[in-house]
Order: sequence, then structure tokens, then C-alpha cells
Amino acid sequence: MNLDNLLKQIDEKKSENEEFEKENKRLISENKEFYQGVINELTPLVNEYESKLAEIGIKVSATVTPHMISFELRYKDNSYSNLLLAPDIDSDKYFCITTNGNDSGNGKNYTISNGARYGKHNWKNEIYIEALEKHIKDFIFYSDRHGGF
Repeated sequence: MNLDNLLKQIDEKKSENEEFEKENKRLISENKEFYQGVINELTPLVNEYESKLAEIGIKVSATVTPHMISFELRYKDNSYSNLLLAPDIDSDKYFCITTNGNDSGNGKNYTISNGARYGKHNWKNEIYIEALEKHIKDFIFYSDRHGGF
């Protein structure tokens, strides 16, 4: 009888694990669909910012793929700062915003994150818009250190 109970517990746990795996796959699929919608909604805005900055002589390169948005600004000395909206490397269920670049003054690369992970439950496009505007303001603020832009 003890063996029967043990086997029953194993079957129940196996069933729980299968349900968890199904739910996890559903959430990943749902979030990828949501994330793709976010990228589609932000693309026109990103392209507009890119063209307006290029018009005033800033070296800018926006890259939009189904998986990420990259908004890179280059200084006169060719160092750069890049704002990246991309899936969290630890999970397909969330995405994050990071800034990375290099500083030609010390030759070191850097990556900065606000530490937040975003998904359907806490995302608003304004989060990216605010991050993009801060990214541009920071770029302009630090431009003197890099010989301008």
C-alpha cells in the first residue's frame, strides 16, 4: 500500500509539472505577442526621432527588429550611447530597457539598467518614450566630453 501511495504522489507531481509547463509556454507566447505589439507601436516614433535628430546633425542609428529596438547615438570622437529595448536575458516572459556604450576617454564599456522587468502587467509605451528622451538629453549633456556631436 505504501508503494501505491508513493506512485500516486509521483503521478500527481508529474501532472502538476506538465500543467506548469503548459502554462509557462502559454505565458511566453502571450508575452511575445504583446512585446511584438509594443515594438510595432513604437516603431513610427523611433523612426521620427531618428530622422529629426539626423536633420540637426546628430549621428543616430535606430534599428528595429521583431526582437528589439536599438537607438544609438554617436559622439564626434566615435564613442556611443545606445538605448536598447529587448527581452530580458533571464526570461522570455519579460523585457527590459538598458543603456550601453563606451567612453573613449577611458576605453571602458558600460551597461546601465533601471532594474525593472516589463510585461503586460506593468508596461506603458510612455516608459520607453521617457527613457528615449532621457537618453537623448544625457547624450547632449555629455557631448562636451567627447568633442561634441
